[in-house]
Amino acid sequence: MTEQTPETPDLENEVVPADFDDAFGDWIGGAALTKRSVTIYGRPDLAAEFQSLEREKAVLEESSELTDTMAGDPRLHEIEQAMGELYDQWQASKSEWIVQDISAQIDQVNEAVGDAPVAPEAPEEPKLRKGASDVQKRAHTVAMQKYDQAKAEHEAAVREYEKAASKWSEEYALQFLAHAVVEVRFPDGRVSDGVSVEQLRAMRAKLGERQLRRLQDEARQAMTTEPVISAPFSPSDSQPIQE
Repeated sequence: MTEQTPETPDLENEVVPADFDDAFGDWIGGAALTKRSVTIYGRPDLAAEFQSLEREKAVLEESSELTDTMAGDPRLHEIEQAMGELYDQWQASKSEWIVQDISAQIDQVNEAVGDAPVAPEAPEEPKLRKGASDVQKRAHTVAMQKYDQAKAEHEAAVREYEKAASKWSEEYALQFLAHAVVEVRFPDGRVSDGVSVEQLRAMRAKLGERQLRRLQDEARQAMTTEPVISAPFSPSDSQPIQE
């Protein structure tokens, strides 16, 4: 029988139990909420003119059979120069909005907005059972008259509710974003540490609802989606190992 040599403990790589409070304190001390970045351009109107120039350029390219002739076309040069100027204007209107997870602030948002409107309860239509007596039929007729009036009042109340609900939803979205936006980087280098509800309204009036929805989507992503940061790509990463 071969005698087995006892394994030597790997003291260098031995895991030493740590004090949880100390380890957790060090770890959580450097933790931070999830943040996401949204790029918003202040001149989306430039896209229409840029598209028009793209189409004109495509027509010139299709109508020219010789590359040398096309390259010397003065109009083509004008188009490319104009497209370059539009692109520069587009980039000059670029801003970056940083939103973060506000799960812990939802109560503050709810408090700022207040309770959501409650839908009015619909009246119940009276039913006339088979074999009803004349007295019951007359009572049903009176009940139906009251029901018709209540139904009309309910329909009016529903319209008012829908208006109030729409206004409440709008206010909630604005308050949500006012809490979620923690930094705005403007094209000229200035940086703001947040945005107000009134400023968001002004942005919506100028740029439309879509930009606010993009901010909302990213803010909700920050609350619900685990972020992933990929390792920087290096050409050497894709090269086979040489043996």
